[in-house]
Amino acid sequence: MGEIEMSEICVIGLGYIGLPTAILLSDGGFNVIGVDTSSYVIESLIRGRSNISEPGLSERLLLAIHERRFIASYDIPIADTYIVAVPTPFNQDKSADLSAVFSVIEGIGRVMKPDSLVIIESTCPIGTTEICRDKIFNILRERNLAQDSECINLAYCPERVLPGNIMEEIVTNDRIIGGITPNASEKAEQIYSRVIKGSLMLTNSRTAEMAKLIENSFRDTNIAFANEISLIAEEVNVNPWEVIELANRHPRVNILQPGPGVGGHCIAVDPWFLVEATPGISRIVKMAREVNDSIPKTVLDRFEKLRYDCLENGIYPLDVLIMGLTFKANVADMRESPALQITESIVRKYGDADHIHILEPNIDSLPVSIEDRARLTTDPLSNKNYDIVLILVDHTAFNIDLVQEIVFRSRHIIDKRGLIRRLGVKN
Repeated sequence: MGEIEMSEICVIGLGYIGLPTAILLSDGGFNVIGVDTSSYVIESLIRGRSNISEPGLSERLLLAIHERRFIASYDIPIADTYIVAVPTPFNQDKSADLSAVFSVIEGIGRVMKPDSLVIIESTCPIGTTEICRDKIFNILRERNLAQDSECINLAYCPERVLPGNIMEEIVTNDRIIGGITPNASEKAEQIYSRVIKGSLMLTNSRTAEMAKLIENSFRDTNIAFANEISLIAEEVNVNPWEVIELANRHPRVNILQPGPGVGGHCIAVDPWFLVEATPGISRIVKMAREVNDSIPKTVLDRFEKLRYDCLENGIYPLDVLIMGLTFKANVADMRESPALQITESIVRKYGDADHIHILEPNIDSLPVSIEDRARLTTDPLSNKNYDIVLILVDHTAFNIDLVQEIVFRSRHIIDKRGLIRRLGVKN
């Protein structure tokens, strides 16, 4: 099989994965059409503004637009290759919501050429790529363009990037390519090999789908263990950060860090896809999800105890400082954020814009859910003492001088990131 020539690629879904992928491909010499249903996203991109905050992305976007290697559109065009990068959230019952993926696949099927390559990067349950193959085949057959599903060039290639470092990791990380057929895997490999420096590992679609799910499930399980250890340690009056640090000195132990829960669109979501597929077998995966989902409530329970203690001592109204809203450090992303979930609960019950202060250096305004009953502060030390402080995210901006002064001015501290110990702050 000959090499694929430089061609036109359509990337559908211009969020945290789709837009960086589109710009990476345009850097590699491909002509890229980015498609999204959001008028805000498309209009922003037409004006040269990135709709997501990611270091290095805005500059490369502007260059790609200037050199006419990238354009944004509402409509799926005829293209040589399609890359699907739309969200796959879960429903209220934790089952996967694949409506966006299936809608895009049907849209592609209505315009694609029979020999076009379709790559799914969205995280999906096992077997989804095969379902998409059947959907494409049925549409092509209706268009009198296919008689055999084996001719469909469809592959699954999940992303493996860390928000805040996407533009580097999207190039250097290894990638799994799982084709419906070996030919589809090879065609997808030719696309990615133009732009990715990491290893490209070819397999079948089901194996690729499961590999993505177990990567995040492994991390979720490790974090759940750390979170449970932290609860046990607190119950028996042991510092959880110290005991985990000491245990990790064992050469074969690597416990991750506990926190206020698990957020983001991957670790907090993907394990449920395994549970949905094998509910009677994936017991550890399910239990880990339940442990991590329960942690925000333990934080709120502790907040309630401290609040009651303040009230018992005649302190009212309480001044509360919440440090961090995002799902991880040094990003603006609040998807599935336990810090935001905890904050919403506190604001919903006790919200008062004069007394609930939010310190989040990565955003310019508060989410709609809390904006009327809390205040975003850029100077938490402006003549303010606090009754309760919650450290929910360990942003780099929360340096030793700032944290030391906040601790000095505070009656009670809930540090769910171990920041006080890590910085060596005297408490």
